Amino acid sequence: MKLNNRILLTLFCFCLFHSNASFGQVNTENLRKTNLNNNGLSKTFRLNVGYFDGNSNYLKLDTNFRTDFVHDSYYAFGVVEYQRAVQNSKTFINKGFMHARGIHQYSKYIKWELFLQKEFNEFILLNNRELIGTGLRTSVFALSKKKDKLQKNFYVGIGLMWEHEEIDTDPVTETHIIRSTNYLTFLLKADKKFNLGFTGYYQFDVERFSDYRLLAEARLQFKITENFAFNTSMNFRYDSEPPIAIKKHDLELSNGISISF
Repeated sequence: MKLNNRILLTLFCFCLFHSNASFGQVNTENLRKTNLNNNGLSKTFRLNVGYFDGNSNYLKLDTNFRTDFVHDSYYAFGVVEYQRAVQNSKTFINKGFMHARGIHQYSKYIKWELFLQKEFNEFILLNNRELIGTGLRTSVFALSKKKDKLQKNFYVGIGLMWEHEEIDTDPVTETHIIRSTNYLTFLLKADKKFNLGFTGYYQFDVERFSDYRLLAEARLQFKITENFAFNTSMNFRYDSEPPIAIKKHDLELSNGISISF
């Protein structure tokens, strides 16, 4: 039994490490909320602690704080996250992330956005990354058919951001770059049984196009019954000029099931 627990723990830590040891680029589309219809301020805090003791000692801390503010055509939110994991007194996850975004509904189809971001990730040698940017987001189409219980949404965003990075090399590598940040998001829901989502990012140095980053995330959920569903997801990241000892690409595929009761 102890051997089985140790094997399970090792596999869990391996998967956890590889799912977090990716590039610092973050899909901020996942941070948006669409069900905030009332004006006002809301706050949420989450704290998860995992601990395992036996043949291997394992501790994981995951914290998240979020606040949302809505006032007529204005919407703002901020998210702060921190993760740390230690196994047998050795830290193998240590990263933090902060994102703040203000959004103004300029017209029915166009939104203007301003955002700030700060993050670090010890295991991709990222001492510090700071972003400040602005851009436009447009709704290409938003379709909802009650008869067919079908919803389709397609968004496109373009913008510019100033990026400051400090990479933990010897000596420390520091860069200041203005990047174009562009994305598209597609969401499809059918009869509460089928959900498909895709987000793609393309960010490049406006002075040197050979320096660019790609991010593509896709997720699919198919409900087999009311309480049983199949889930699959894909996450692909590419950095044309990553830090030393970090590979250019990172691909993660996952499949699973969910049961509600």
